[in-house]
Amino acid sequence: MIFKTQSNEERREMILNGKVINTLLFLSIPTLLVGIIQALIPLSDSLFLNRLTNVQVASSVTFSQPILNVMIALSQGLGVATLVMLGRLYGKGRMLAVKETMLQIFVFSFIIGILIIPVCVFSAFIISKYTTIEIRDNVYIYISIYSLVMLFVFLAAIYNSSKKCNWTA
Repeated sequence: MIFKTQSNEERREMILNGKVINTLLFLSIPTLLVGIIQALIPLSDSLFLNRLTNVQVASSVTFSQPILNVMIALSQGLGVATLVMLGRLYGKGRMLAVKETMLQIFVFSFIIGILIIPVCVFSAFIISKYTTIEIRDNVYIYISIYSLVMLFVFLAAIYNSSKKCNWTA
């Protein structure tokens, strides 16, 4: 609600001249919520899979999650870099440069998201070779299928970063 009630100038003023702790809390809440949701996803996967399948399937998902978290962390890092780049331009009042940079970052993120798919599939192949025979196939399948989502994970990170302060309005 507070995002809708503030104008762009009020947000800019808060970022440039507001109290540091209030600004940090205000800007970090969306990232904190995303982190909480991402922490709950493996928990819900495990609970769901333990009910419907056997322990091997659930353990393969649990084994695969840290590998996928590395890729997700890469997308979040790109999102933070986006926020910094756009924030610098916005602070200077260069709105056209903000829009141009945002478009370039979206295209870059799309390309990185597509390039990360074969990396995930290859890493699934390598990682599954060194797991036990019981979970080997499931680890490969889970990471390979999840790699198709990576493009959207990267685009979502960039979109969330670019919309935190509604710079395009």
